[in-house]
Amino acid sequence: MYRRVVLAALCSMIALPSLAHGPDRGPNGGQMADIGQNHAELVVQNNEITLYLTASESQPVAVRGATATATVVTGGAPEMIQLQPAGDNIMKGRGNFAAGRGMRVVISLTLPGQRAAQARFTPLD
Repeated sequence: MYRRVVLAALCSMIALPSLAHGPDRGPNGGQMADIGQNHAELVVQNNEITLYLTASESQPVAVRGATATATVVTGGAPEMIQLQPAGDNIMKGRGNFAAGRGMRVVISLTLPGQRAAQARFTPLD
């Protein structure tokens, strides 16, 4: 009985560090989040936002005809940025913000034939 209790305690201690890590990172180094029926990876560099969309099995989701906005908050007033298709599953936009820790980004996305969806990111934390 004592061995089982000790083993259970050790197993729970080993699992705790895995819960302490930050948000999941995608193949492009950005933060991952679910957005509607899909997955989104947000990459922010300098004043540019890049959004990668994939289906559940990492298959690219076509963004032709999609509309998206990014609301960026970096400590001041929120800035709304229009994202435009820039590849098969990529949308991009530029703003007047300076990327930094603590920034928050809300993506609003409407894909053709789907309902509007939102995802929240803290991309540099």
